[in-house]
Amino acid sequence: MKIESVKVKNFRGYKEEISVKFGSLNLIVGKNDIGKSTILEALDIFFDNHKPDQDDINITCNKEVEKIEISVEFSGYPDEIDIDAGAPTSLKEEFLLNSKGHLEVKKIFTVGSSAQPKIYLYASTPKSIDPLITLKNSELKAKANELKINPSNYTASINNSIRKAIWAAHDTTTLQDLYIDINKEDGKKLYEKLETEFPIYTLFSVDRKNSDQDEEIQAPIKSSIKELLKELNSDLEPIRNKVLARLDAISDGTIKKLEEMNPEVAKTLRSVADKPAWEKAFNINIESDGVPLNKRGSGVKRLVLINFFRQEAERKRTESSKVNVFYAIEEPETSQHPDWQIKLFDAFRELTKEDGVQIALTSHHPELCGLVKLEDIRFVKKDENDKVVIKEGAENNYKEIGNTLGVLPKLEGVKVIVGLEGPNDIEFLKNISHIYDLDKDNPEILWVPMGGGTLRDYVEKGYLEILNLPQVYLFDQDSDQQYKDAVDTLKQKPDCWAELTNLLTLESYIHPKYYSKVWPSLTKSFVDLSNQGWLTTWNNRNIPSELRDFIHAEFTSGNKLLKNYGAESIKAKFASIAAIEMTKSDFEEMQTYVELNSFFSAIKQQLSR
Repeated sequence: MKIESVKVKNFRGYKEEISVKFGSLNLIVGKNDIGKSTILEALDIFFDNHKPDQDDINITCNKEVEKIEISVEFSGYPDEIDIDAGAPTSLKEEFLLNSKGHLEVKKIFTVGSSAQPKIYLYASTPKSIDPLITLKNSELKAKANELKINPSNYTASINNSIRKAIWAAHDTTTLQDLYIDINKEDGKKLYEKLETEFPIYTLFSVDRKNSDQDEEIQAPIKSSIKELLKELNSDLEPIRNKVLARLDAISDGTIKKLEEMNPEVAKTLRSVADKPAWEKAFNINIESDGVPLNKRGSGVKRLVLINFFRQEAERKRTESSKVNVFYAIEEPETSQHPDWQIKLFDAFRELTKEDGVQIALTSHHPELCGLVKLEDIRFVKKDENDKVVIKEGAENNYKEIGNTLGVLPKLEGVKVIVGLEGPNDIEFLKNISHIYDLDKDNPEILWVPMGGGTLRDYVEKGYLEILNLPQVYLFDQDSDQQYKDAVDTLKQKPDCWAELTNLLTLESYIHPKYYSKVWPSLTKSFVDLSNQGWLTTWNNRNIPSELRDFIHAEFTSGNKLLKNYGAESIKAKFASIAAIEMTKSDFEEMQTYVELNSFFSAIKQQLSR
């Protein structure tokens, strides 16, 4: 499952309910002590079932009445769930999804109580009848009987079958949104099944601890242990069941023997076996010349954390993990050299290109805002009424975010602006720039992503004109040539070079011989390179779209080692992996070397002025 959003109410600084949306990579920014970490810690309580302490409830709450509420909204839930012994059902059939078609789970915690939190689903359910998921079998049969439903229309021993028959006798087109208590009967069974599908959530706290099992060190390892055990669950389940069955037999045998001596005491006893916590059975430590790593400084420990994520990025590129993970990291820049911060963010970007990986970071560091997309920023601030609000990064508030965090434009020494459609295009062209004798890290070049409506705004409103710098632009031709008018306008401006690509997209410039390097588990060839005529139709092919369909077809035909990649994932992999492999002879073979050389020559010409 993927986390779509979290809602928090009465928790620490959040008295009124706040909602935070999550994508793949998320940067939560704001001033110190504004409530950034509170969001991640609320998720930690939700997933690990920690008990909030007395200080966690908002100080303005009436602790006798008000409770802490944490809701998480999921997509990617299972299509089928078996809670009724061989009679699978679905969340949609059970009317247990919200109006957006997502699974929304709310937990309500009573501070100071040892009781488990109350669990509810927020769902759009038929107005004509109360929710059925928590009714006992006898209650469902009684309701079916009351409605005079023919018993031949359902199987009396299967709750799901009775519920379907009851819904069939009611209007299910008019829905209402409400919270459904699922703490008993099939509701409880359902949640137990869903919980096994939740993503593994791991919080890397910024607070330094100094115990033998320092969380800053152990958290990455424990996260990996949980993920591996979840993948191996089908192998471990038979072992667990066999051990529990033997223990049950021993326990039941003991009770039976007790019946011979004292039946009164024996009848009050029953055998209850706890499920084993497999993750507690495994542990691994990292030492430095015999000295536990937790005794080293924060810088060293965070350096280990950086390389945990770097290896995770590499591992997930080569393995086919089916387990979803959500890494939450507080202030990753802490105790790190700026170069290491960039490497860490490179690893984050690589990780979130993989299916099933989400990352959320907190920071008040202005430089880190430049390492993520604007739409990935979640800005925490106080409004005019001193109420904490959370805004998504957008074109209408980027100035406010920048001013609050002290983000200033870095234009000193810049000689040329290079405008491209998006971040993947920038990464692709920077990764091949050495072929054309251009340093991709030259500080005199300002690379700017400006696709879609943003491009039109730059052209029509002249946002970059005030910088009085030469400009070089290259945009995808696309089948509809959506950027043609903008490029024609740019060409008329002084000191401005602009062109559309000859091929439909920049991804078309990757030689297909490198596809197997990007997707080593492909068993079929996208292009027959032995056919000398493969290049003749290449100019007019939408490669990201066609390749997406090609990979999807092989995935659905049974190649489960191959992940089902979307077009955006394909573009990112081309930019970050395949582009590095490209050579001058590859571009010459594809008859694109001269065209791209004109683009890089335009940049070099401005740099030499």
